Amino acid sequence: MTIDPTTIAMFVGVVVVTAVKWLVYIGLLWGMIRIQKLNYNVLGLFGSSLAATLVAFIPYVGTYLSYAVIVLCIWKCTGAEIAPDVLFTVIISNALMFCFNLFVIGALMGDIRPDLSANARDDASFADFANADAGNEGGMEDEDSEDLDEVPIATNAAPAVAAAPKVAAAGPLRLKGITLNSLRPSAMVSDGTRVYTIFAGDSFTADIGNGRARFRCEEISKAGVVLSNGEGERLQLRLP
Repeated sequence: MTIDPTTIAMFVGVVVVTAVKWLVYIGLLWGMIRIQKLNYNVLGLFGSSLAATLVAFIPYVGTYLSYAVIVLCIWKCTGAEIAPDVLFTVIISNALMFCFNLFVIGALMGDIRPDLSANARDDASFADFANADAGNEGGMEDEDSEDLDEVPIATNAAPAVAAAPKVAAAGPLRLKGITLNSLRPSAMVSDGTRVYTIFAGDSFTADIGNGRARFRCEEISKAGVVLSNGEGERLQLRLP
């Protein structure tokens, strides 16, 4: 029987996190007991916190049962009165443990704020692409007119003009939505039968009526999506 390494890693992670929470819980309970100067047994304290930690894993009712277990165990361990000594110790310790859990969750989540600078770069690059297309068309007309004015004698040689990037028709491809408030902006593109979720730099194959074609996502911005096909042609998809 082969065990998946991912399963082993998840199991080890759960064990480590549970052990850390158990040790922190012991420290909180011990601190509250010392503050109130209650009598206690070290093994009883370790066993009480371990029992409450394991009972919390029971589905649905584990969280509520752990409170009853820790109150009963601390009562037996310290011999103090349940109210107010034991209840005060358990309530304050669990409140501090709740704050610790929130801190750990926040640390594991990392920075989830949207990268506004990345969105600005995407908007600028998409606008530069559109301006480059317009500039190439205008530059061709100006260059042709200047050549006609400066060369009065007609020749058979045609002026060398840089070829503008080809812009293909979008065909059946339609832009359904854009998500920018994330670490990697994404877009949803439909070919009429399927919806593809793509990221910048991803490639996908879509139906275009007369067959299937391969496309690559060049840019995703607030203004739309730029795709390129295998022939070097570019498609500009915008939201309706």
